[in-house]
Amino acid sequence: MRDKHILVLGAGPAGSATAIGLVRLGYRVSLIGSSRSFAACEGISKRTLEGLRSAGCLKAATAVTGPSPKYASWNGGIRQFNTEHLVSRSQFDIKLSEDLRTAGVTQLSGRVLTVDESKQGWMILYQDSHSQKKTIRGDFLVEARGRSSALKDKKKIRGPETVSLLQHWKMQSTEDNAASMALSYPSGWVWLAKMGTDLYTQVTVSARDPRLPKKTALQPFIINELKRIPESHSWIKSAVPFGPSAARASTSILAGELVSKRQLRVGDAALAVDPLSGNGIFQSLSLGLSAPAVINTLIRYPKRAQLAVQFYREKCRETFFRFCRIGRDFYAQEQRWSEHPFWRERAQWPDVDPLHVEPEPAQTLIKMRPVLAQNQILNKAVLITSDQPLGIWRVAGIELAPILKELFEQPDHSRDWMKTRLLSEKGYQQSQRAALLDWLIGQRFIQ
Repeated sequence: MRDKHILVLGAGPAGSATAIGLVRLGYRVSLIGSSRSFAACEGISKRTLEGLRSAGCLKAATAVTGPSPKYASWNGGIRQFNTEHLVSRSQFDIKLSEDLRTAGVTQLSGRVLTVDESKQGWMILYQDSHSQKKTIRGDFLVEARGRSSALKDKKKIRGPETVSLLQHWKMQSTEDNAASMALSYPSGWVWLAKMGTDLYTQVTVSARDPRLPKKTALQPFIINELKRIPESHSWIKSAVPFGPSAARASTSILAGELVSKRQLRVGDAALAVDPLSGNGIFQSLSLGLSAPAVINTLIRYPKRAQLAVQFYREKCRETFFRFCRIGRDFYAQEQRWSEHPFWRERAQWPDVDPLHVEPEPAQTLIKMRPVLAQNQILNKAVLITSDQPLGIWRVAGIELAPILKELFEQPDHSRDWMKTRLLSEKGYQQSQRAALLDWLIGQRFIQ
């Protein structure tokens, strides 16, 4: 499909994973992006690290530190979670660029000025690194420029208006002390992360907080907020602000115009969640790994275009509300300031639906739904449950629906019968069969 030229706007993890995936499928891909102008740090999970490698971002994965302690000072107590991997975004983005070059993606450094669509395709006007205006044309557009690119979408869903204030610090200590912590306080919450001599702080408050200063006074405001929180004092006592402060919108946003026959949003341009809700890089990668198959279906298999659109819209919506509910439940755990407008609003948004619903075998059913398979979107029989409304197609790589249909017809089948039944599934390893059997037992489909 080298005759089809795909333009990707944005060089973050979502845009990069999408671009690399499209090149793997044989498309000609040009990516326009520029490095961020401020220092930042992010924490990622082991699962996200595996996702980076799966997406072909092998060099970016090397910029990630080893697992480090993760703490939370919340509702009057301090608890340690498992671990997380910290990464400097500036180093991470440099390595992402190397991954793009290795994959064969054409990179154009610059800032997008205008985006125009016509019957012939897309035309992008951008300003390159030498301040020269240039144009490029393509057949399909991937919007991956982050949260701000969703603001013009009139059909978007927005959560409580939130802003995060970032500051990079330098510490005197040179010991290997990587760690992170989330701290709550009456006006919002703070995330701190340290790696060697670098300390990163992120103060998150309501965008409507009347105390918010102008950009020129951000740094004193951040310092004063941290001084209000006793648990942060040990982190900043030997630290000196390094470089300017930055303010970033962190309102939860779900775009309404997610995908059409000639364009697709990915990463924060599709769905951006409150930073408390979970790992931003994880959800970006999740979409970035799915997007190439959706685009491939739209271009190569137009008869299934509506199926691809349905798949992507449902995936984005389900991902968005899952992350929002994770954040909601974590906000609700902080009871000391539950009547404070910041906490009250976020502990009730987006709804009161439970994050997880225990599935009941009697309430499950088999339906035809779009799934990702063979680098495209296909219509397959899947298991629908209250906790998995988009459906479960495979468990341990084995299609679930044919086996469950037999179970539904004969609900008294035993564990031994299922072991024998699984042996008839050709081409699977014993570990796959064992994993599926354990899942069926755990979900109470067999006794």
